[in-house]
Amino acid sequence: MKFTTSKKIDDSLIGERLLREYSYTDSTGESNDGMRRGFSYCVNCKLYGIVENEIRNEDGTYTYDYSSRVIKDQDQYGDGFKKPDISEYDLKEMVKELMFQYNINEFSTDLQEKPNSIKDYYVKINARSNYIKDKETQFSYNSSISSKDNEDYTKPDNYVWTSYERIRTESMDDLNKQINSAFSKEDYILYLMGHKIEKDYDIILGLDEIKEDETVNSFLDSISVETPSISNLESALKENLISIEDVKNTILKYKNLNGMEISHSILEQLFENDKELISHFTQQKLPLDILRKYNPEFDIKKIMPNDLLPSDLDKVLQNVIQKSSILGTYPGPSEDELKNGYLEYLKGFLNDKEALKKIIPVINTAHECFFVMKSKEFVDSIPEEVMSKSEIQDLILNIDNIGTYEVLSYDFPRDDENYARKLLEIFGRDKTQKGFRQLNGVLKVAIQNGISDDDILQSLRDNDFSISPPGFEDIIEFEKIGFSGIKIDDIQNAIMRKKSFKYLKLLKNIDENEIGKKYKDILKGLSKNSGMKRNKDYDYKEEIFELISDYYDTYELFSKLPKDDKNMTKKIVIQNLDNEEIIEHDDYNLDDKIKKVIREIRYMGITEDEFTSIYMKCLNNGMNTDKSFDIIESCIPKENKEKLKEKLENSNIYPAPKYFWLRDRDLKRISINKAKDNRASIKEKIQKDGRCFSTMVKTDLEGVSKDGKKIPINNLSKWLFGVPGARGHLTVTKAGDCVQLPSNTPDETVELIKGILKERKIEDEIR
Repeated sequence: MKFTTSKKIDDSLIGERLLREYSYTDSTGESNDGMRRGFSYCVNCKLYGIVENEIRNEDGTYTYDYSSRVIKDQDQYGDGFKKPDISEYDLKEMVKELMFQYNINEFSTDLQEKPNSIKDYYVKINARSNYIKDKETQFSYNSSISSKDNEDYTKPDNYVWTSYERIRTESMDDLNKQINSAFSKEDYILYLMGHKIEKDYDIILGLDEIKEDETVNSFLDSISVETPSISNLESALKENLISIEDVKNTILKYKNLNGMEISHSILEQLFENDKELISHFTQQKLPLDILRKYNPEFDIKKIMPNDLLPSDLDKVLQNVIQKSSILGTYPGPSEDELKNGYLEYLKGFLNDKEALKKIIPVINTAHECFFVMKSKEFVDSIPEEVMSKSEIQDLILNIDNIGTYEVLSYDFPRDDENYARKLLEIFGRDKTQKGFRQLNGVLKVAIQNGISDDDILQSLRDNDFSISPPGFEDIIEFEKIGFSGIKIDDIQNAIMRKKSFKYLKLLKNIDENEIGKKYKDILKGLSKNSGMKRNKDYDYKEEIFELISDYYDTYELFSKLPKDDKNMTKKIVIQNLDNEEIIEHDDYNLDDKIKKVIREIRYMGITEDEFTSIYMKCLNNGMNTDKSFDIIESCIPKENKEKLKEKLENSNIYPAPKYFWLRDRDLKRISINKAKDNRASIKEKIQKDGRCFSTMVKTDLEGVSKDGKKIPINNLSKWLFGVPGARGHLTVTKAGDCVQLPSNTPDETVELIKGILKERKIEDEIR
């Protein structure tokens, strides 16, 4: 395309210029026999404009050749490098490029008769001005050019932005006037109070006033936003730019205002006759003396601890009780500084007995554990002449919601029956989760003071065993204490809450028949605790695998079961090791889950045949033979490991993966020469080979005939091609270029199929 202009283009602009860069993505895919194979790529593009071949015309104008092209310079995947495309001439785009990139305000092309003039265009501007006290006003914008034929220009009222200041003008002076008049008196008052004011504009500006050879960018630089000359409220009031009534009316429209930039005299003037106004301010952003004077119910957590007065004690204690109130409410100090500030404030009352009677219960029961941890240190620093140790003990033991840990942390006399009974009472009502050591501590004190086993047990039952599962040392200590009488019914809820069977260690002389009778109830309870809806005919055995795989230390239960219950549990668990739902949703930690289940059931005694079944289930889950054996070998007695491994390797065991094995990225694939072959002929060549029928395999996959009889899959041909009721494990891609098998297909089978296809190909060629 040729274009002509009265202006000679600067030599530095002639030649190839990068106008803009952009990128796009694309993707494609195909379906192959249940497979989804796809790819995507991203192409980075560069648009170049080229001006060349300058000619000076007789009338003093200049003519140039102009072209543009798009280069795609990156192709990550797909069909290789993309050749550059020559872009189509879009006259509107060319106009923009010549006007903005080359600073030409008027020109004509060989594709048109009427010259293009920049005054036939307008600039659409989205702008924002930021007014910040004591700083120059900032103005930022982005713009785009369009023809005045555009509907946005001819019918601007159709384009509505309710949150924007909308301006339409042909004059730069008028534009500046409208922008500055948009900063209202209300904005000015908020600005003087220290608030950042943002004004957004939607501007349509005609280019009628642009000068010859003036660029659009330099023209737009003429936009001027004023910065207020007076930047404090007092001066503005004194100069009568605003009135005190204007300030009050503005305050009533907003919340969380900043009062730190307003002088005391003006704050007094505002609040003296209208105290309701103070509720519109953020309390941290008001002077403390003003806050105390005009808002007696001020929020204590909005002021700094070192600004607290003795009269603030009740509010402070209420704040200490609420954990969330202390964090992140103050400007500046860290969390630790705030908490220590509160503690130092409370220490100011160590000589005030009546205040201590309020403080001690609060810091011993605060939701914020910092104060609970400091409570003993605080109490120990109370002078004896202010409160005696017996007074302190009585006060603490009679706190309504005190916890067991808090009581045990004090050095109260342990040889006191009244103390022991009070401790048991506190333990019984304390339903918060406690460490097992606390239980041992309570039992020691109770037994030491002659409390009966029945009374102790009643306290434990009231508490519903809200304790963590016992560790090894905890159990040793518990056994030394010698307390007995706990029944399985007592700890059943604790087992469900913490998903741990370690609580069974608390039972003495467990009879396996008693456990057997309770086993069904326990499993039903665990299943109910899982929160799933049950139908009327629900059998708890249906979820025994999921429940056992979720709970810890189930061997504590299994090792105590009668033989029949052990065998039933083992059977259900092993049958569910290749449960479809587990593979679908838990494949990220499937190995760990299977290992955990096997570790649990090994205490029931696993037979050689059961190990073989577990090995098969691991194969079904997509693991190879080595991985499968690694998972189970930790449970095999050392003397049997080599023997069992050899047996498994010689058993010709094949996987029975679910239908979604086709999604496996590590499929074993055998490439095929597609000449004269299609999917049917490829399968036929493999299927007819006698070696597939004679190769005997072992798998737990079965088909079903029309009359409901089971069809064993006992040779390689059936495994590859399937039988009624069970699909095979060989597929051919839709294109017929590849045979696909599960990733853990034995290598000898892959080699056999390769050999069959190679031999059959030779036979076909001979024919």
